[in-house]
Amino acid sequence: MAANVMHFCRALRAAGLPVGAGRTIDAARAVARAGLRRRDDFYWTLHASLVDRRDRKPVFDRVFQAFWGMPALMDALAGGAP
Repeated sequence: MAANVMHFCRALRAAGLPVGAGRTIDAARAVARAGLRRRDDFYWTLHASLVDRRDRKPVFDRVFQAFWGMPALMDALAGGAP
């Protein structure tokens, strides 16, 4: 999962958000602690770790939807159906 979070952070950087190595590590650790049982919890865990200004939320939301928008992917990452 940490590798997926790292790739997500790279996508955020490519979209213009200033997400450095420290925030990437913090986000991966937060997701590991919070788990992946609920998509909302996963979203808000990453949001809290990576978004520091209100005006950056729309970019985060677009990248989150593009990167994590496939329900089957989320289920597979959470240990559900492939």
